[in-house]
Amino acid sequence: MEIILSKDPRENTLITFDGNVVEYFSASSRSSARFHVAHIASFGITTNPQGKNFLSAASKYSGTILLAGVAIRDEALAAARGLVGAVQRGMAEYPP
Repeated sequence: MEIILSKDPRENTLITFDGNVVEYFSASSRSSARFHVAHIASFGITTNPQGKNFLSAASKYSGTILLAGVAIRDEALAAARGLVGAVQRGMAEYPP
C-alpha cells in the first residue's frame, strides 16, 4: 500500500506499508523513517479544530513519538483511513 498524504511542496509526504513495516518519506524535511508494527503503540488520524487531518504514531518504547502532525490532504483521507486500518491490523499481530 502506498499513499501520498500531501502534494503541497511544503508538506509532500509519502507513506508505504507492506503488511509489517511503515515507511515515511518527506521531501520537504528531507527525512524518512521505518517502523515495524511490533514497535508501534498507536497509529491514527487526528483532526484539529480547523478540520485539518493529521497522521500520528507513537512507539511502544518510552512513549516516543514516531510521527506527529503529518498533514493529510482531503483527497487522500479515505486512503489514509485504509492505511490506518491496515497498520492497526498488523499491530494486532504483536500484542503488548
